[in-house]
Amino acid sequence: MTSKRYIWLTDLHLDFLDNRPVREFCETVLEKEPDGIIITGDISVASELIEDLGFLVKCLGLHTYFVLGNHDFYYGWKIEDVRKEVKNFCDKHPFLTYLTDDKQIELHTDTVLIGHDSWGDCRNGNVNSELEMSDFNLIFDLKQVKDDVDARNKKLNELGDQAAEYLKKQITIAVEKYDNIIIAMHVPPFPESAWYRNRHSDVNFMPFFSCKAVGDMLLDISKENPNKQLTILCGHTHGEGEYKPLPNLLVKTGMSDYYQPNICGIIELGAKHEGY
Repeated sequence: MTSKRYIWLTDLHLDFLDNRPVREFCETVLEKEPDGIIITGDISVASELIEDLGFLVKCLGLHTYFVLGNHDFYYGWKIEDVRKEVKNFCDKHPFLTYLTDDKQIELHTDTVLIGHDSWGDCRNGNVNSELEMSDFNLIFDLKQVKDDVDARNKKLNELGDQAAEYLKKQITIAVEKYDNIIIAMHVPPFPESAWYRNRHSDVNFMPFFSCKAVGDMLLDISKENPNKQLTILCGHTHGEGEYKPLPNLLVKTGMSDYYQPNICGIIELGAKHEGY
């Protein structure tokens, strides 16, 4: 199998941009001559997501694999309704793959891509944080319980558990065939991977900027499969950094800025200098 190159993007926030800068950014991406694109969430907002996804893939003209981030559920209906709409849209567009829709993508003979939106599950940092996140007012499911902290935290716990359960199932399947598993998710799985301005996020943000359920699952499954390499690609915190809690578990968090999308990484597979 010939070598493959994939571009990793995160937190594009296309709702902040007009068509021209999006098109110009896509031209910059295409100059790298990739075989496909991986996006780790916060593509737009729910009310504009389908239109922005369509325009993005039209400009790129490449297979685009993605998960959703918290912003992608803003101004929408229930989380599951937004996911369903995105799944239905992708069914009609062969160049778009929503990884949360039970998808495993072989990127190379020994490498597979899986993913899930993930969520800040309110289990790390100051779980009694009084921080008022925009999510609580703009995401339908959280808005319904925003005045009941216990109910809100329970919902976030459930979302984190859902992500962990889904990813455990996918990884368990993947390790039977592949040595390298790349996992796309939006929210960092560990406090140490929630980067902002070259530092870890504040403890009051950490309940919403990391997913303990996913992190714990990743540690367990990596220990059970020491000969398999798990590489996590995530975003959400808008800061760049790496965290390697185990020899076979690496978490890469991508840098992003509103109004200025950028390339977070280039993944070379099957090449002489293979790497991420």
